Amino acid sequence: MKKAAVVFWMHGSFLCEFADCFIASAGGELVHLLRAFSLALDGTCKQLRDGASGGPPLWKDEQQSVLLEIIELFQKSETLFKKWQPLFNAEESAVAPLAASYVRRLQTARQNLRRDGGTLLIPLGIRTLDGPKQMILIILEKKEGQTYRLTVINSGTPGLEWHACSSSQPPKFKYQAALALDDIPSVKAEDDAFWSMMVLTLAVPPSPMMNKEPLPLYDKFLPWLIGCPLEHYLATSVYTLDGQPPEREQRQAGQDLRTPQYGSTGAWRCLTFALRFLLRDRGLPVVTAKLVKWHLRRPMLSMASKDLASATALSTSERTILKIAAKQFAQSAVKVSNGLALEAPDKAGAAARLLSDARTVVSELESAVTSKPGAHHVWNDPSVLPVLDLESGAEEQPPHAWGLHPFFERLLRTDVSPGAATGVPLLVPINLLQMPTVIK
Repeated sequence: MKKAAVVFWMHGSFLCEFADCFIASAGGELVHLLRAFSLALDGTCKQLRDGASGGPPLWKDEQQSVLLEIIELFQKSETLFKKWQPLFNAEESAVAPLAASYVRRLQTARQNLRRDGGTLLIPLGIRTLDGPKQMILIILEKKEGQTYRLTVINSGTPGLEWHACSSSQPPKFKYQAALALDDIPSVKAEDDAFWSMMVLTLAVPPSPMMNKEPLPLYDKFLPWLIGCPLEHYLATSVYTLDGQPPEREQRQAGQDLRTPQYGSTGAWRCLTFALRFLLRDRGLPVVTAKLVKWHLRRPMLSMASKDLASATALSTSERTILKIAAKQFAQSAVKVSNGLALEAPDKAGAAARLLSDARTVVSELESAVTSKPGAHHVWNDPSVLPVLDLESGAEEQPPHAWGLHPFFERLLRTDVSPGAATGVPLLVPINLLQMPTVIK
């Protein structure tokens, strides 16, 4: 039987975007996250193109062209994401054939980049012996004069310690999620042996003997590309912070500070951080990049509202997730509106319309959540029988539950297969078939 599709507010993309600090990992496949991200970007592009009537527009035609180019870049990278997913999760014995398949696909993409120019989005990752795996993205761009620029997008540890950090907004520590390396010679950036060795090294689980060695991506491969230790490059690069971060509108694209991920959600965070870097690198100001990110959340809430219309009931966790999403959406609308009013006073009317639009979306979502009955809760419908908690003893259940479930004691003694016994049995059953007939 075909498995039913999960509701969107329980999808990994929705949870990573709105409940990063409450979940352990993104879950699911990388391709599904990328498709959800591209779908939300398509909705963002449509919303920004249509806009609201009245007042000066917030979105220009040239900015629309930039966003369409970035959407096409993410969509073209789907084939590499398909190949990287099984490789990154494979055991050491299965890495070699999967790595060969990924390298062949990557080589084809790099040959197209060498011939046509442009930008290539490459999914990679970092594996450690004991710690969690970390998804990263490589943005490879062919520049004029037979040089390349390689940008590492990392949103968490391991690896983020190599990126510049700022404590100018306590108690938060913010990092430059994008580590951009300029002026890489084409003879190195187009070296097939370099890419093959790097992919294989990052995909193979590390040996216990190498556990205390530095991360090979930052300590070996990147220094070889730039021809000097990475510490020296970071100290002299145009992207250095020099103690204090520069003013927001004076920063380079790689100097934007981002809050690192809370859970193991690097696959989604790298996509959003890459979007921010690409927008800024193509000349969009900070406030406009934030406007795009806010509009990215709106189609995600719209998709959740469509699934909510067909839902029969909501659990407490689902209500909490949707309320958290609505609250974050409203707070980000206030931040973007304030930024627009400060950066461009002539767009104050458009900023006010943005707040009104956000209020409408949040009100509709909260009304839909409130109208849904609770799942497995008697407070919403007295006719629904209470569901007993098998993780607790009978004495902790309400008095009326015993009358409705007279065999609750038997439920506590029932084993669930597969898995261990559920609850603590009041009496341990004796298997008479295992009793010895003679005791010596």
